[in-house]
Amino acid sequence: MIKHKKQAYKKNFWAAVRYHKHSQSSINIVKEEKWKAFYNNIMPVRNKSKSYFDVRYPQLDSKITMKELEDSIRKLKANKSPGPDSISNEFYKNLSAESRTCLLKVLNHILDSECIPQDWSLSSTTMLYKKGPQDNPANYRPITLLNCSLKLFTQIICERLTTWAEENHLISEEQAGFR
Repeated sequence: MIKHKKQAYKKNFWAAVRYHKHSQSSINIVKEEKWKAFYNNIMPVRNKSKSYFDVRYPQLDSKITMKELEDSIRKLKANKSPGPDSISNEFYKNLSAESRTCLLKVLNHILDSECIPQDWSLSSTTMLYKKGPQDNPANYRPITLLNCSLKLFTQIICERLTTWAEENHLISEEQAGFR
């Protein structure tokens, strides 16, 4: 009985391999200019917002602690694709204590200087075809990969903002989703 099941699984496995081997993945036939025009139309460039000087909240503006960093590293998911810098979440999860201290100094410098690294503005985007005419950009779904260091930093800031907003009763009870 067990041998029969193994043979059935093996047969199904190779049938699936043959099927996918001959199936064609969709090819992006949309030209770069058309992509740019499409996204400029649906997401126009915004003017920079005003800067607010001398508005400080110690809970938000204080230095990042090692506990915050370690909590955020713990929340990083494994087996996720890295961004353009090719540094994965597993890299951050396996940092030594000394390396975590260096990373903490870098993140605090970014927070103090209010200047993010230029590389954090880069991403790798792949367009996945959904359905409809392949020359229409609206028929694709973008998948964007960001640098994991950016995700780590924004995780810390998000956690601070969420805690601060809840403690100061800035989010109504009706606002349960999309926080």
